[in-house]
Amino acid sequence: MPFSYNEKVKISEKALTAGVFDSDNQLAWYESTNPFDFYTSSDKIRSQFGIVKSHPAPDLSTARSNAAGPLISIVQDLSSTPKRCTRIPTNYNTFVVLSVYNDFSSIRLDNWIQPQKVPQSDGRPSHGYSIKLFDGDPLNGGTEVLTTDGSSGIGSNKSVGWVFNYDSGTLLLSSDFVVNDPWVLGFRYIGRTIDQEQGILNNIRTNNKLIGPINNINTTFVLPRSEKFVHTNYGPTVSLYYNGVRMSLSDDYLISESVVSEGYDTIHTLFIPRIGDNITADWIKL
Repeated sequence: MPFSYNEKVKISEKALTAGVFDSDNQLAWYESTNPFDFYTSSDKIRSQFGIVKSHPAPDLSTARSNAAGPLISIVQDLSSTPKRCTRIPTNYNTFVVLSVYNDFSSIRLDNWIQPQKVPQSDGRPSHGYSIKLFDGDPLNGGTEVLTTDGSSGIGSNKSVGWVFNYDSGTLLLSSDFVVNDPWVLGFRYIGRTIDQEQGILNNIRTNNKLIGPINNINTTFVLPRSEKFVHTNYGPTVSLYYNGVRMSLSDDYLISESVVSEGYDTIHTLFIPRIGDNITADWIKL
């Protein structure tokens, strides 16, 4: 059965007026244990979400390719790694996704990729990122719960049996719609937040001279102060400037680690700097 009119009113009332979020219409707002955030704290502002929006996914295959390629450090692919939902204490119909099932001291798995927030070029949602709900572990015979399961009515009278809040990782069930053992599959945003960006700002190095002789022979330079730089295939890396002109990684220079697995710190130019030339670089300290 779907959510009743009274249930929907109670959910909205508690979320909008009291900042709590559950689907138990027997609980007053002050009895709820699950917070609802209308404000956005700095650790929730997704500073790399624009990159996600530039990679829409009309289907699951595209979503998986995006997560394994250009979004590899930004989106976590949990489309084949099911996560069991934990019931909120004292609340029969509200569940959250935790990194460790039933352990509220573990990390809460929120920030799931909501399809409507990654529109395709024609405006349609990126349904490839949609969560899938199962009753039971989908890897061990669990049954998929469709978005229409538990629904009734049509048009303005249509009501659903369950709702998943992507931002908070919260599953709401109507009072008479039963999912005995809910599990979810989907994709999560794990990229940087504004909080993390502030930390990065403190580690940005610009227009720094490198260590190594400029003598018509040498082509190997290292970072000063024994620093290492952040390097990702689809994101930040070191930028090299030769006499003020930005060079191209792979075409003009290569990078390496002076000690394997301890971080990149070495630049190899594919040209020979001449006496009097100027070599500088920008990087983010690891």
